[in-house]
This record gives sequence, structure tokens and C-alpha cells, in this order.
Amino acid sequence: MDNTIPMASSTSEPHPRLPTKPSTTPYWRTQPSPLDSFRSSDTAPEIVDVAIIGSGLSGACVAYHLLSDPASSITNPTIAIFESRQACSGATGRNGGHTKLAPRFIASHGSKYGPAAALEFALFLKELIGEMKECAESVVVDVEGKTLMEECEMLVTRSWDVFLDEEHAGEVEREWIEAASAMREVAKREGRDCELEWLGEVQFVKGENVEKITSIRGAKAAFSCPALSLWPYKFVLGLLQHVLNLGAKLYTLTPVTSMERVPGDTAGAKGLTALRTPRGTTLARKVIFSTNAYASNLLPQYSNTIIPGRGTACRIVRQPSTSEYTQLVNTYNIHGSASSREYLVPRPDGSIILGGGQALYREDKQRWYDMIDDGTLIEGVKEKWFEGYMGRTFRGWELSGEDERVDCVWTGIMGYTEDSFPHVGLVPGETDHFIMAGFNGSGMAMIFLVARGIARMVRGGISFEETGLPAVFKSVQERIKAVGDNAEVPTRLKAELVR
Repeated sequence: MDNTIPMASSTSEPHPRLPTKPSTTPYWRTQPSPLDSFRSSDTAPEIVDVAIIGSGLSGACVAYHLLSDPASSITNPTIAIFESRQACSGATGRNGGHTKLAPRFIASHGSKYGPAAALEFALFLKELIGEMKECAESVVVDVEGKTLMEECEMLVTRSWDVFLDEEHAGEVEREWIEAASAMREVAKREGRDCELEWLGEVQFVKGENVEKITSIRGAKAAFSCPALSLWPYKFVLGLLQHVLNLGAKLYTLTPVTSMERVPGDTAGAKGLTALRTPRGTTLARKVIFSTNAYASNLLPQYSNTIIPGRGTACRIVRQPSTSEYTQLVNTYNIHGSASSREYLVPRPDGSIILGGGQALYREDKQRWYDMIDDGTLIEGVKEKWFEGYMGRTFRGWELSGEDERVDCVWTGIMGYTEDSFPHVGLVPGETDHFIMAGFNGSGMAMIFLVARGIARMVRGGISFEETGLPAVFKSVQERIKAVGDNAEVPTRLKAELVR
């Protein structure tokens, strides 16, 4: 390719928001795929229909939907996926490995935006679980017929939101009762009673037996809801292999360092976007930015809108012992108070993925806020929080003692927004640049269907409103804080930092 194509004024100058190297190694990345550092060719392609920046859950899912959705105005689009580091080495490869219906989030959504919006959001979350399962069952990952569901150890299960503070539990209960009642009224008034079936899958429990029901000592109340657990890295790498088989190209260790519009008088490339990488420049007809916390690297207008926040997680294993332990089967969010919670996911092998410890560092912004460094650990969390956590917290683990061992600790970078919702759709003012970023540590519960919506906008030419995505997700200028504004910790971040 002729890399001397004249360029218009730069759309994006290099911005220090690329992922750091090296990074800590999460448990999920201890069995790397052959695609981990794969490149489809030595140099970047000259021109593609769609460039996807980011190879985590967002990038892999949007590529999957682009090549799987029959409703399209583009036949067999050429797709290139660019990744700054290894495949799925960002937030997806570092998260908790579960997704859930999240009744508490639905209730708070209703309090802020009204019951109709809460119902819309609940139906979105409920659909995602079934759609991810269907995808994992249908994608075959080897010649022997092994499915992605088997490969990523996906389990359909239940999840507990457990509340340890009595006052907080009471507030959550009141909020949920009000939200559920209001959603029922909306559905009844609009003849949409059938859309309330998911309420039957949510249960709120309280009273003297909550500890025994949830296995959490000190539990005052809890929600139970549908959930999925999985090995997120293997899910993403399975999707990447699938889309490569369908013709997509993958370029790991190939950061897009800047982008520019090709001038209108450039023959054959009018209006395309030139993406500059160390392996050459690619012209793209459409660009999808799926880099979450790193979005402002190429879209500086989001620098005060999508704020990086560092979190930490670990894997806990049990040493061989004569002691008996309770084998956990549900995933958990454990709320110590209104401003503190952990997430916990039991693995099929008996190990535990635990994330959190924010109570130790949340007040010290320099340790996590607006930080993109996942190459170092957050000092003290392993020793003061993760070690001994199961014995302190779970009934049946009291005697674990030295049998409970933290064998792996890592950090990860999440992208937070002030209103707690991602930015999705066309970048304001653009016609061929799309964003899906800022998932507030809850990407596993949203991304698969957000990616489907973006793919339909890209391939089918439909509007955001026609995708069926929650209206509050739409990236509009009113949600973007002006560059130069004093970036402050968003309200939600002041209260909690969760994944």
C-alpha cells in the first residue's frame, strides 16, 4: 500500500491511553490460545469495509454478529480486528467470569429513569443470558465437534446479591418492591403482561435463615436471580477463531496509534478513515471503537466522559486436606455496605475467583482512579483482604486455615461513566464511526447484545432507535463532557468501584 496518501487534518492525535506493557497475568490467561499473538499477515491490510479496534468481548462479539446476521446491506464485509497487546488481554481477560440479571441495578434504574425504562432494561438483561448460551452452543471450536459452551465451561446457574448491612438491605428491599410494582403497572396498562415472566425468576429473601440459604455469615437479605458463569478468555478466543474461519482478519500486537480522514480529492479513498499502525496504514469504510476504558486514545472527546478505573481480583484454591468444605455452585455479589461489594465466582474445579477489596484503597484515588496501569498490583489487597476471605465469609469454610491459598492476583482496567451507562452507537457528529465503550465494570451483562445492535447499525444501516437497545445507552453530545472540563470522580465512583 502507498502510505504517502495525503491526509486531511488529523481526526485523532496519539494520546497516552494505550494499554500498558507488561501487564499482570490473570488466571484466565494462563492457558493461552494459539491466536493469542496471532496476525493474519505481516502487514496491515490496505483497505477493509469494517475495522474493529479491540479484541476483547466487545470486538469479538461485534465481529461475530457482523458475520452472522443475515439482515445486511453489505455482502460478506471485509473485517480487520486490531489489538494493541495480545488477544483479549484487557478487561474481559481480567474480569470475574459471570453475568446476571442484576435486580438491584434494574431497581435503581427504575428509580432514576422510570418504570418503563426499568422494564426495557430488565428485558435486555434477560435476553442476553439466553442469547449468549445459544451462541456458545452453536459455535464449534474443533474438528471433533466440541462446542464453545464446553470449551469455555459455561454454566447456567443462579447468582446471589447478598447484603450484610441491615439498613442497606432495607433500602434495597423498598426500592425493589416499588420498582417491581411500577413495572407491573406499566406492563398491565400497555398489555405487555407477558414481558413480566422474568420477575418470577427473581427472589428476595430475608430473615433469620438468610445465612444458611446463602452460606454467607452475617447476611441480612439477598436477591437470587438467573446467571451464567464462564471462562471469558476462552469464550472470546473461540469467537475470534470462528470469525477468522468466516473471513475476518486479526492483528494482535498492532496498536492503532492515530487516525485521519482521507481528503475528498484522493482518488478511490474519499472520506475513508486511515488507521495508522506500526505495521502499516489501513483504510476503513467504517470503524468500530471497542476499547472500553481506552476509548479516548483515538477519541479524545471522551477523555472526561469514559474514565479508567483500576480494580483487582484473585484466584483462591484449596489445598488437599481431610477437612470438608462447602462446594459453592452460585455466583455472588457480596455487599458489605452501600459503598462496598465483592464479586465471587466458583469454578468447576473447586477454585474461586474473587474480586474487590475496594474498602482498602477507594479513598486513595492515586491507586486506581484515571489509571491505565494493569502491570502492577494494588499493594496490600492480597494480604489484607483476599487471604483468608473464604474462611471469614462463608459458612462451612471456617476451618479452612492454611488450606485456603491465593495462587494468582492481577489487576484490570474498567471504563466508568458518570451516569453508569455505556456509550453506544454512532460517535456524535460522525456517520461511519461507532462506539461501544464505558461499561462500568458490567460489560459481561451487556456487551453481547450491544454488539448485535452495533452490527445491525453497521451492516443494515439502521438507526440506534431501531436496534432495540436501551435508549440511555445512546452516545449523544449531551452525555459527553467537554474536553478541558475539570474531570471529577463520577458520583457512582465515589460510592463504589465494582467489576
